[in-house]
Amino acid sequence: MMFRHLEAFVETAKLGSVTQAAEALYITQPTVSGQLRELEEELGTVLFHRMPRGVELSEAGKRFLPRAIEILESRKKLLHEASEYNGLLRGSLEIHASNIPGEYLTPLCLAQFKELHPSLRLVCKVSDSAETIKKVESGEAYLGVVGTRDDNPDLEFIPLWDDTLDLFTSTLNTKLPDVIPLESLKDLPIIIREEGSASRRELLETLGEVGLTVKDLNIMLELGSTTAVKMALTSGSGAAFISGVAMEKEVLEGSMRRVTVEGMPPVERRFYLIKNKRRELSPAARVFSEFALKKSAHCYSVASSRASSAS
Repeated sequence: MMFRHLEAFVETAKLGSVTQAAEALYITQPTVSGQLRELEEELGTVLFHRMPRGVELSEAGKRFLPRAIEILESRKKLLHEASEYNGLLRGSLEIHASNIPGEYLTPLCLAQFKELHPSLRLVCKVSDSAETIKKVESGEAYLGVVGTRDDNPDLEFIPLWDDTLDLFTSTLNTKLPDVIPLESLKDLPIIIREEGSASRRELLETLGEVGLTVKDLNIMLELGSTTAVKMALTSGSGAAFISGVAMEKEVLEGSMRRVTVEGMPPVERRFYLIKNKRRELSPAARVFSEFALKKSAHCYSVASSRASSAS
């Protein structure tokens, strides 16, 4: 029995699919199937029932799963201790991030971190803030980067970057003035992020301060990412409240422009590095956390300078 057999077993049990387990492990589906078959032969029992859609754990598989997880966690801890002893960072580090920091800020810091630790495999997975917080809360991820806070006392939120949500439209949209009154928001076709997005929640909280709710807005589209919102704006119609960091390049290139809303308070936000207080960080996660805190201002300035050079 080898560790890769246990990894294939645990990942398949977690996802309920050999194909998805293969994707998560970055190997082929036949390889995972072969490893599961070899493990079952060695144990002399069936671990999964093959179903029309995926697989289900057998009774033996259910009993074996906690032990397999324990063995893999012990191996991981041993490798972490060994890497600390040797003064090296090896293996992999997976960072989960919400949309804006995951696409525009975290990759810059990861690239710089990789230069210092070339033996470390780095992965950044992007989802919304709620899902990212859930991953750290459940222990599936050591670290996350999000644009909102949670009241869970087990989570620590460490400030990294500041940002604002501004109203943008395409420069093709000549009908919309550069300055509009607050009341105009009720008639303006708005493109907005999906529910669960920190951007949407913070926008609605700010609008609530001036007596507006989501029902007062003329929402033309709800989209699941900032990139999708930006693409929709290129049609030349509508407007959207988007991160200033995410739109800086387009503004400098002249394809998008800011629209000032008179009487509306600024929508200010902060991005946080989050970790679970109840879970000890791996050496790689701990070192990256320290690096990100020291370099966050520099990473932000690099993002701005790259956007400027692109123009």
